[in-house]
Amino acid sequence: MESRKLKVAIVGATGYTGGELVRLLLQHPNAEVVALLRLSSEEALPLHKAHPHLRGLTKLECVPYDDGLLDGVDAAFLAVPNGVAMELAPRLLEKGVKVIDLSADFRFRDPETYERWYRKSHSAKTCSLKRFTVCRKFAGNKFAMRDWLPTQAAIPSLPCSLWLHFCGEG
Repeated sequence: MESRKLKVAIVGATGYTGGELVRLLLQHPNAEVVALLRLSSEEALPLHKAHPHLRGLTKLECVPYDDGLLDGVDAAFLAVPNGVAMELAPRLLEKGVKVIDLSADFRFRDPETYERWYRKSHSAKTCSLKRFTVCRKFAGNKFAMRDWLPTQAAIPSLPCSLWLHFCGEG
């Protein structure tokens, strides 16, 4: 039985992490990249202008962010600077989009810990992303914050069914 491909979007596709996500997800057998979004401009940008090594892999362009462009996607990867994901994630979750955040915004179990470490207010205190589940599954109970980057970088290489499990549907 063949599983359907998950429709995924990458927000922050022009940055380094976003480019790596594009590269990995375009090769993933169960993912269909349907949107590449950028926050830094009001103009569309061909992917190869931001990432020359990805020339020819997709005809998608990196277009300015708009919530409406995420209608119908199964999951959105947020490869955005710290502080941005907490603004975007609640709106996406309300639309039924599963969110996989690669910033620090949902790194901690509770917003108070975030505020202590980053010395800034967390604007999505009621938002519940299950990011910690991913870390515990792969890093075990002796999870250390320094292990977070390698763990998050491996997420796109996982089977898509696990993404949804980690996002609360499995």
